[in-house]
Amino acid sequence: MKTENHTALIPQLEEYLDKLSAEVSGIPPSRREKLEEIATYISRKAREASEVKLIFICTHNSRRSHMAHLWAEACAFRTGVAGKVKCYSGGTEATAFYPKAVNAMEDAGWKVEKKTSDPEIEAVSMANPGYLMTYCDNAESEKDGLGTALCFSKHFAEAPNPKKDFVAVMVCSDADDACPFIPGAAARFALPYDDPKAFDARPEAAEKYAERRGEIAAEMDFLFRSAAKLM
Repeated sequence: MKTENHTALIPQLEEYLDKLSAEVSGIPPSRREKLEEIATYISRKAREASEVKLIFICTHNSRRSHMAHLWAEACAFRTGVAGKVKCYSGGTEATAFYPKAVNAMEDAGWKVEKKTSDPEIEAVSMANPGYLMTYCDNAESEKDGLGTALCFSKHFAEAPNPKKDFVAVMVCSDADDACPFIPGAAARFALPYDDPKAFDARPEAAEKYAERRGEIAAEMDFLFRSAAKLM
């Protein structure tokens, strides 16, 4: 399902999201209501000619917040609103982007380049590698500074995340409970997802990470298609 201002992603990602778009009825009504609330806020702020900055926050910035950040950025691009929306992620503490989560995103079609150092970002290291995640690799998107996102674990208040006038989207119930107030946030929404970490040592781990990846992708697709229609 493509919007009027649709912008193409890597073909495998396009196919993945098209399939999810056709299954929007799988999103529970209570979740659609929350997503529409966020979409309404995004569209209102965008109409005020201000850039909307979203930080997806969980406890360790290792799984769900990265998945949400990446799918949000790709879906904003896909629906033609990337010029109005900028996406980030962070945690209440920093650890690392967990390999099983990275692998799940790669399996869906993301191109992944691992970096163990970065001259501009001190936090990127062997213990906390950065991952250059590509969702569109055409020359036009690169020229506009779009198409890729560098993901590494960080506190939600650490660079390159904005310090004020952002929207905090809490994708973890623990982080939501632990941080009822997010300094600098202009708005705060709770959108928790179950943590696939619970299955890390179990045979079905890959299946559960794929399940969470699909749930988050479907909801970010719905969110940004809804926001684009309102702009």
